[in-house]
Amino acid sequence: MAIIFSEELESALNESFKEAQLKRHRVITVEHLLLALLKNTMALEVMKECGVSVDVLRKELTDFIDETNRGIEPFEGNKGRNIKWLKERKF
Repeated sequence: MAIIFSEELESALNESFKEAQLKRHRVITVEHLLLALLKNTMALEVMKECGVSVDVLRKELTDFIDETNRGIEPFEGNKGRNIKWLKERKF
């Protein structure tokens, strides 16, 4: 059975996957996903309406991700892969 994601969710998951790959992190965390959502117009509007300082959040997320992933062996596999493999995976 294939998994069906909304276009916006798929885009955010792909963006978080790319972010983790760029930094050579072995895992995608909720922080990677939140950082990716900062590039989503609808998510940005919601955050701003809730009083979130987007620039501060972006910096704090980036710092946290870099700090907590320090010392983790870089992951070289799955280059060029996106979230499509997860949708097509049989569970």
